[in-house]
Amino acid sequence: MDLPYKLAVLRDRKKDLSKEWYVEFYAWDAEKCALVRKRIKIPMSFQDVKNRQAEGRRLVLAANNLLKKGYHFKKSVPEVQAGDLVTITDLVTVMQFILSATAATIAPKTIVSYQAAINKLQTYAGKRQLDIASFTAKDALAFRDHMLNTLKNSTRTANNTIQFLLSMFNRYQERTGVESNPFKIKSLREPATFKNVAFTREDRDILEKELIVKHPELYIFTRLIYYGFVRPGEILKLQFGHLHMQEKYISIHGSISKSGKTETAQIIPALAADLNTYLPMQKPDWFLFSEGMKPGKRGLSKQVPFRRHEKILKNLGLLEKGYTLYSWKHTGAVNAYKSGVGIKELQGLLRHSSVQITDIYLKSLGLRTDPNIKNYDW
Repeated sequence: MDLPYKLAVLRDRKKDLSKEWYVEFYAWDAEKCALVRKRIKIPMSFQDVKNRQAEGRRLVLAANNLLKKGYHFKKSVPEVQAGDLVTITDLVTVMQFILSATAATIAPKTIVSYQAAINKLQTYAGKRQLDIASFTAKDALAFRDHMLNTLKNSTRTANNTIQFLLSMFNRYQERTGVESNPFKIKSLREPATFKNVAFTREDRDILEKELIVKHPELYIFTRLIYYGFVRPGEILKLQFGHLHMQEKYISIHGSISKSGKTETAQIIPALAADLNTYLPMQKPDWFLFSEGMKPGKRGLSKQVPFRRHEKILKNLGLLEKGYTLYSWKHTGAVNAYKSGVGIKELQGLLRHSSVQITDIYLKSLGLRTDPNIKNYDW
């Protein structure tokens, strides 16, 4: 049966950028048996009419595509206590319950990824009930094959989806004492990629000279990545109150960090010198990068530094070599390692949860861990 809906429209508040724009649509609510209004806010970080309209059109198109495919608000997950989970046989229901119960401790972006993984599992199940008591590693492998062959997901996407479900099931194990995790299967080998490769010394020198002379704000952005190993998405949410120049560290709050945990990034002398030279301190609640990549009251869209950096690479004839803004992090890690920074210290700088992850990361960059290298200078 086709469910009723009202197509999404953009509410642009008469193009007033000081007000919050949103996309509005109506979808069927199975619990209320009625159409319910839904609003999706457009981030204020889109600070001009053109970009905010473009984001609005993207959201309208995405929402309407989902509505036409039958998207609706389903009945809520049964209200059960943690101790009752062993009596629920539906794997998807359990995963959804665990996600809802632990959402307060998970970063917003991670919640989206977990929910997407659960949705794929739900699609795979269809009208069948995946019994949590009998779901095995063999079934998890079949699900991964479905993602690769039917959904045409990349190897990396399939691996990530399994990892998200593995994490969710780990939380279920903590609450119930179940011993076996069916999603604990060996990841597939991912094909080699030429994206985000570390810069050669020659190309790095060319790019740094261009940035220092013509794009000093973007240069500082890359220094935070190169020396501080701060991720681009985290940098865009940094405020001056997060910089502790005297104590030589940057606070990466759990609300903005990839892990969802509050962490610190070290300010080594080279980074401190660049920050003091190009980025004089402002009000604590001002963002390091706002309109024009300069300090300001509002955050900045993630696309801005990526697109600017990509354009510069293209103008210099370096884009085809596989370099991206993220290459600065890999370059910093490579050079820090080659200069003799020990793997345990590098783990802390990169904010990895274990030395093993750092070891795998270095090997993925073509490096072998050798604790005997000296001459610290990168």
